Amino acid sequence: MIFRMQRTANCLRPLIALAAIMGGLIAASTPSVRAQPAPTSIPEPVAQALAKAEARADLQVSFTMAFRWFEDPPVVSRYDASSQRWTVIAGSPDALPAAARKKLETYKRLEAQPGGLTYADYRQHLQDITLVEEIPARFVYTFVSAQLPKSMVNLSKRMRTRLVIDRETGDLKTYLVEALAPFRANVMSSLNDFYFTQEFEKVFPHTPALMTRMQWRAKGKRFLQTINEDFEIIFSDFVLVTAP
Repeated sequence: MIFRMQRTANCLRPLIALAAIMGGLIAASTPSVRAQPAPTSIPEPVAQALAKAEARADLQVSFTMAFRWFEDPPVVSRYDASSQRWTVIAGSPDALPAAARKKLETYKRLEAQPGGLTYADYRQHLQDITLVEEIPARFVYTFVSAQLPKSMVNLSKRMRTRLVIDRETGDLKTYLVEALAPFRANVMSSLNDFYFTQEFEKVFPHTPALMTRMQWRAKGKRFLQTINEDFEIIFSDFVLVTAP
């Protein structure tokens, strides 16, 4: 999962994570950093992977979602795309802290949308995509968020970014952003630790790869408030609702 701008309300979606944190905006709110036009030149393997997902932006899938906050027992829910209903299978959302419940509800809403488990809307948020490794199994690229203002581009050097393309299937395999060391995003915000990854797997032969795992960890301060978030989401048991 990364996203149409109208889907950003009340959350931080993956490809805006870098820009949001650089701006000291680690919060569940609409980012104030607006996307800049992405360059027209994208490496062919990345462009083909994106095009495949864009062609299936309407993909509707039923799935099971296991949300784990720190080391708490996971809350497992099932989404039925046919009825657009969620059912809790295990755990209790009410047992989670308020911040965790908010994250859970946010990602339930986002990933249940058509194409939510794919990467159909990543293109406009990627720039400076550079090949760093090529082996028989994969292409590995670095990138810079297209939503990062020019005044903050130098801060991107303190982050490690990766896009991994599976050479056999032509699908996106991994999306990664992590801080290399603690740093201050601005006068009022500091980042001690940040890690965000999404992993995709080829589930159905005629659709783009689907997200099977997401992990987010953010620790620091924003406007003197402590930020301490650590959660993992596992997606499984996929059933196609739209035709393959």
